[in-house]
Amino acid sequence: MGKPAARQTDLTKKGGPIVQGSRTVLIGTSGGVACSACPGGVTEGHPVNPLLGAKVLPGEQDFALPGPLPFALTRSYSSHQSPQPAPVGLLGPGWWLPGEASLAHVPGDGDGDSPGALRLHDGRGRCIEFEPLAPGEIAHSASEGLWLVRCGTGHLPGAAQGGHAARLAGIWNALPAVIRADARITVATASPLGPWWVFAPASAGVAATSATAATAVAGTAGAGVSHRDTLHGLCDRFGRVQRHEHHADGPFAGHLHTVTDGAGRRYRFELERIAPATLATPPTHGWGPDAGVRLVAVLLEADPHQPREGLPLALVRYAYTVRGELARVIDHAGRTVRQFDYADAAHPGRMTGHAHAGRPMTRYTYDALGRVISQTTQVSQTTPHGLDLHFDYTPLPADAAATPPLPERASTLVTDGLGRQRRYVFSGQAGLARVAERIEADGARFAWRHDSAGRLLERTDTLGRGVRHDIDAATGLVVGITEVGTTGAAGRTQRIERDALGLPLRHLASAPEGPGGEPLASAWLHDAWGRLLEHTDALGQVTRYRYPEMPAADLPGQPDLPDLPDLPDLPIAITDARGGTTALQWNALGLLARRTDCSGRTTRWQYDAWGRTTRVQGEEGWQQRTAYDDAGRPIETADALARTTRYRYAPDSGDLLAVDHPGGLHERFTHDAWGRVVCYQYGSSEDNQSKGTGTEAPPPLTPRPENCRDDAARWVLRNGFVAQIAMLMPVD
Repeated sequence: MGKPAARQTDLTKKGGPIVQGSRTVLIGTSGGVACSACPGGVTEGHPVNPLLGAKVLPGEQDFALPGPLPFALTRSYSSHQSPQPAPVGLLGPGWWLPGEASLAHVPGDGDGDSPGALRLHDGRGRCIEFEPLAPGEIAHSASEGLWLVRCGTGHLPGAAQGGHAARLAGIWNALPAVIRADARITVATASPLGPWWVFAPASAGVAATSATAATAVAGTAGAGVSHRDTLHGLCDRFGRVQRHEHHADGPFAGHLHTVTDGAGRRYRFELERIAPATLATPPTHGWGPDAGVRLVAVLLEADPHQPREGLPLALVRYAYTVRGELARVIDHAGRTVRQFDYADAAHPGRMTGHAHAGRPMTRYTYDALGRVISQTTQVSQTTPHGLDLHFDYTPLPADAAATPPLPERASTLVTDGLGRQRRYVFSGQAGLARVAERIEADGARFAWRHDSAGRLLERTDTLGRGVRHDIDAATGLVVGITEVGTTGAAGRTQRIERDALGLPLRHLASAPEGPGGEPLASAWLHDAWGRLLEHTDALGQVTRYRYPEMPAADLPGQPDLPDLPDLPDLPIAITDARGGTTALQWNALGLLARRTDCSGRTTRWQYDAWGRTTRVQGEEGWQQRTAYDDAGRPIETADALARTTRYRYAPDSGDLLAVDHPGGLHERFTHDAWGRVVCYQYGSSEDNQSKGTGTEAPPPLTPRPENCRDDAARWVLRNGFVAQIAMLMPVD
């Protein structure tokens, strides 16, 4: 069960490889399918996933510093509970960090009926199950676009015969030789261009040797218990590495300790044991086992690109409830930027409220199955229902009279505070569930059709116009697009030729004048490293790109990649269709530092430690400068003539309140509780020379025309000299 049938590139005992059949057919398995749809898919409100009935926050970034293979801390939340949950993460139940992805090895039952499984927990609360792998074996998830490869071999078997091994051979050679040789390590990637995610036992670092690999494999083979591999780092196709180190012992053994990014920065994770441990399996609360350890701060401990005096620097801090649920997010300036509320002790981690700084709290209620049934926001006494939503999870009954007959289908009806309704109809199960139809309040219908792997095949709008996608069976990539329907565009096609890495080689589109015209063709040329060398547009104009010199990418006898340039993926020269060449220079973080155009004029850029542009200097000596506040917002800019523009913000929400232009002209903005501009003023005042932090109140204006919303939320124009109101634009 679950092993490959006869596939292309499989080797036979005699006569060479099989050349007909499928590369991906498996017998008796649905491996590679996630336990649920992606929480960050279709959403409603602030936001709720109507397919899962889950309160979700698909990705909130707390910090991201520039550089090659950078480390960005992004939080994701989902109230949906997996039937095969991963251990509770460092931010508490429901929350996930990308670095918390893990790989669980589940042993078989011993009598051969169940061979065991590999369960990849993807760092978003989902579990993707695969069959166990032998060294050098590849597993592929068509629905997730994901490859899993077990190490233990210097070269991927079957790479010369094509298939998945051939597509992955290039980035496989980019892995350090000690990783490729260690059978304890499993790597995963979502693209033949990388990067690799490297999973290994907690005791095995990325520098594990092949000598210890054999001992580990022998021990694993006879083990009767499950074990979990943690994420030890990332490696891209140029050999650059991001390292994740875990505590080896002590109260936080096995938990993430430091991350070193591709630019050499080191981030330290400050941990505390806050919640009581619940190690029962499965725990009664529906989440995975919880060690009670929480992340309270991430500190920038070392940075070779900025002075040491300000280090270590707390980039973000987190506060928790007594049950260990994430309650507040505090930025590096000490401001609380996010707040969260949760349900009672019987439902830990079930979010019942959240708010941004300076914004009202949005509340959620759940049914007995843990699905969100209402979203309410108390904006003010005059608008008590704010942006309320109600969710009804009633399936649509089967319709035998339809063509073709329709089975019972899952459906979610979303009703807003004004009584308007939108219905979602779904097809597929678990990780293959997709939106099949959306019906708007006015009856307009939109439809989507997917293949057996959940990939989009066709979409149709409310007028019956459709777009059909042709998917390559071997790669899963779109290679053709055809417009269908009754309009003049029907029958127009696009064809896309791709290389083994999935990069486009040629794009053919139907001629705009009709079938008799010449098709429009665009072409791309890439090198063996996947870098764009040449682009030819539909008019035949060619743009060429030049990069730092690289060694040959195909190095079958090379144990490791040779030394490469610091920034091999960034172009150093671009030649346009007229023959003009622009030279580019980059700083160590991959930010553009200098550009010299074909006329010899040079422009230079300078940045602060956060990667924000602080100065632009031109050839003739002109300069543009920008200053920022602690929150990273621009508060002052000076142009080439030294004229200054200043920006002022609300101290709590950060909404832009005013822009003070040179010459005494000003703009003023008034916002509602959600940060939408409800009034705009343009005028002048006596003083435009004051300097401040950017959060003080702006001075009053001499009357000028202004745009505002009236009580019915319509845009109106008020003239400060003539009492006249004119509606400009209605707003729903």
